[in-house]
Amino acid sequence: MKQLQKYSIAFLLLILGAVSCSDQQVVENASIAFDKAFIPVFYYTYTGDAAQAERAFIVLNHRWEKLNRQFEEHANNAHNWRRSFSMIDAWLDDTAYALSIKEMDLALVQLDHARYEWIDLRWREGMKYYLDYLWDLEATIDLLVQYNKDSQYSQLSSEDFMLMVYDMDAAWKELQANTWEAAFFDMDKKEESKRKQVLGNQIESYIKIAESAEKSHISTAAEEMEKAYLNYMMLFGDFEASKTYFAVNK
Repeated sequence: MKQLQKYSIAFLLLILGAVSCSDQQVVENASIAFDKAFIPVFYYTYTGDAAQAERAFIVLNHRWEKLNRQFEEHANNAHNWRRSFSMIDAWLDDTAYALSIKEMDLALVQLDHARYEWIDLRWREGMKYYLDYLWDLEATIDLLVQYNKDSQYSQLSSEDFMLMVYDMDAAWKELQANTWEAAFFDMDKKEESKRKQVLGNQIESYIKIAESAEKSHISTAAEEMEKAYLNYMMLFGDFEASKTYFAVNK
């Protein structure tokens, strides 16, 4: 009887593991589909291109509606994904409104909320996902860019500033330690490698300037680092989808 009970428990654990893996696969596939449509909206909003952001958002919204249907069909309610989807739905509605009134900073905030709701869902699933490392790097780079633009950061001590710099360096090392799935992101590997190298060079250059006694070029270095980051991030987005969508729906 004890032997039978042991085998029953082992079988149950195997089934639960399979269910968990299935849930993770559903979340991963949805994350990839969402991010391919999300990145163009984020990029155009970040760079202040309202017209292109609105066009790209239409594609994102269609993708989002499709993902909602797919989740209802194929996912159970593990880790309360319906709550996350409800939150993302609200953030995207707020994004659409902000874009309609050309409030780009507000739209960017709402997109950030939607993005981090996905991150939280993946965290609850215990998933490793390459773009999460990219988002972590973006957050640290953005802080350093804002450091040179926002007067509130002038109150920071040099020690606090360098902590921000080393946080960015740590996020960069985390990104380097992980890889993206070629099967999920259709891109030229040589181009990806080249843009990543440029990003790495700009990060290294920024750190050297930050550590030096002469920081007169720190603002320019931050902008160049930001530009290199955005150029790398673009590779993971489907920028052709909005062009195709509007060509078909003329």
